[in-house]
Amino acid sequence: MAKVALSTWSLEQLTLLQGRKFEDFLPLVASLGVSSVDIMEYYAGFAPRPSLHDLNRKRRAVAAQGLSVLACWFRGNWVRASLLQSQAEMAERFADYLAVTAQLEAPYMSIHLGSPAPGMAADAGFEVLQRLFEIVVPVAEEYGVVIAIETAHAHAPYDSPKGALRLIRTISSRHLTLCPDWECWRRPSATIPAKNYDSRPMDRLVPLSLADFAECLPHAPLVHAKLLTLDDAGEEPDIPVADLLRAMRESGFGHDLTIEYEGWIPELRPDLDLMTQLRKAVALVERHYPSGSHAA
Repeated sequence: MAKVALSTWSLEQLTLLQGRKFEDFLPLVASLGVSSVDIMEYYAGFAPRPSLHDLNRKRRAVAAQGLSVLACWFRGNWVRASLLQSQAEMAERFADYLAVTAQLEAPYMSIHLGSPAPGMAADAGFEVLQRLFEIVVPVAEEYGVVIAIETAHAHAPYDSPKGALRLIRTISSRHLTLCPDWECWRRPSATIPAKNYDSRPMDRLVPLSLADFAECLPHAPLVHAKLLTLDDAGEEPDIPVADLLRAMRESGFGHDLTIEYEGWIPELRPDLDLMTQLRKAVALVERHYPSGSHAA
């Protein structure tokens, strides 16, 4: 059955303002009725590398709340890293991420691919990525972890659905997949910035179509449900949530889902009660994509 998780990113405000730690989040996540948690790199304990003891302790803490770890999320720019590190060094770091994900018994590892350095041709960056993934995908297969390329930038050369699909089709392994982020389908709005804090200069807000989303779904066992604002009725006015979840229900493929509520960031509504907003976010997803009702 499909799993619905909450990303620790949704709770980041509690760390920034109150110093809350990962273990503090788990009762809150469990109280929302989701089955799983999605762990960001920061909470996995990279300082600079996590210990096995700490990872085991985190895994037991998750299980004690009746939850599982759905995915580990690692941010990076693998293209620009190639200017500073050898391919072997990059592959070793990537393998460490896969090992951490496996240690936490998460089926997915979510990543960003990055962007080309100034003056670097897009095809040159693609070749860097192709060589890297030819090395690390067999490691993912060994660990039984599915790499999910998060595509939160509609028109970026690599971190867009089009860019990620090019790499996925080139490598051709079921352990290299796409993780479409609903940010790519956000419509222009008068109530929130034209670009959110994480957007890139190349990425003006031109949302992708539902046909683009449908093209992603055969390659997308994991989807990031980005939610930025929730109105009094519990709806997201700027993202076509019902249409996206209908497409997932009707795709013929199984899709797990991670909720990423981002309304707490300073550019949006950090004044709203976070847990109230998270309950609204979970209820919105549940209305259109009841947990346990879709095979994954």
